[in-house]
Amino acid sequence: DLHYPLRRQRQMCIRDRQVLEGNCPDRHVIIEFPDRARALEWYGSDAYRRILPLALNSSERDIVLVDGI
Repeated sequence: DLHYPLRRQRQMCIRDRQVLEGNCPDRHVIIEFPDRARALEWYGSDAYRRILPLALNSSERDIVLVDGI
């Protein structure tokens, strides 16, 4: 199920930002997973692979896995 990790999520809203170095996109999407293994499981899932062409054709993106936020 592609939406499994999204059932319980933490939302973050950034109202003001100051980019000190490099580029910063206008929008960030943060998805919380119980642990790194679950995040990698979701990323490698058949469900995610099925929607990947749509995602790649409709967005410019970077995907970063971060522990401990």
